Order: sequence, then structure tokens, then C-alpha cells
Amino acid sequence: INDQEDTIDLTGLSHRDIQFLQELNKTIEENYTDPEFDIDELASHLNISRSSLNRKMRDILNTSANNYIRDRQLQKAEELLRTSSLQVNEICYRVGFVTPSYFIRCFKKKYGKSPNEYANSN
Repeated sequence: INDQEDTIDLTGLSHRDIQFLQELNKTIEENYTDPEFDIDELASHLNISRSSLNRKMRDILNTSANNYIRDRQLQKAEELLRTSSLQVNEICYRVGFVTPSYFIRCFKKKYGKSPNEYANSN
């Protein structure tokens, strides 16, 4: 369960937890571009309740489902900034954000630079 930036420590996780994480990441990968995709959609895809999803996310990953989805979207945005010539607004919408200002604020919080600054530094 790797990403270029994040590696989830699987030590001590049960086979069920690992399967859950694989399904979680697969579902997010298939849906992160949809601005309507949220915790309710994710829970529905995984056939569990919203509260069970959040509890499981806290237990396994120490984060909420919303934060995890947003983090995956930002990782995709970072990748696009490094590997494409798309404009920031295009990337914002492509990774499922609805408003560029919110996207820029989230990106800066995670990477310490605005998307434009990040793109120009690579």
C-alpha cells in the first residue's frame, strides 16, 4: 500500500485491515476526480456505514476519511504539477476540487508552497 510520498506501515495490521486498505485506495483512485465523491460515497462503495468508515480510518491510519480523500487528491495534483503543463485551475478541477481558492489553500498547507510556486520550483 505505497504511494510515492506515503508508505503505510502494515506491521501489526490484520489481513482484513490490509484488504480494507487495498479496497479503500482502489475506490479512491477510481473516484477522486469526481467533485461529488465524498465520505458518504466512499462508505457506500465499501459497504459500510459512515461512522464505521471513520472509526476504521482512525484505527488504521489515524486520520479521517475526508482528510484521506483530500490527501490523495493533493498527491495527484502534485504529480500533475511535476509531470504536465496543465494550469493550476485545470489541475484543481481534474483532481476533484470545486474551488481553486480552497485547492490552493489545501495544497499550500500540505506542501508549504502554492501550486504555482511548487510548479516553478521544479
